[in-house]
Amino acid sequence: DDGTGLASDQVERILQRVMRIDQTREGQGIGLAVVKEIVTAYEINMDFGRSERLGGLQVALEFSNT
Repeated sequence: DDGTGLASDQVERILQRVMRIDQTREGQGIGLAVVKEIVTAYEINMDFGRSERLGGLQVALEFSNT
C-alpha cells in the first residue's frame, strides 16, 4: 500500500467488520475482516508491517507446506 500505513493499535481495529480507518473513501470496511476469516480457516499466518518500497501498509501471508 502506498498510503500512510497504520499504527500498531489500528491493526486489530481494521480486522473487525465495518471498521474503516480511512473515512474519506467509499467502502464497506469488511475486506480485511473477510480475509482474516479465510486465513484463519486455512491456518495461514498473516502479518502486518510497513512496506519498505511504498511506505504504507504491507500485509504478508505465510502458507505452510502441510
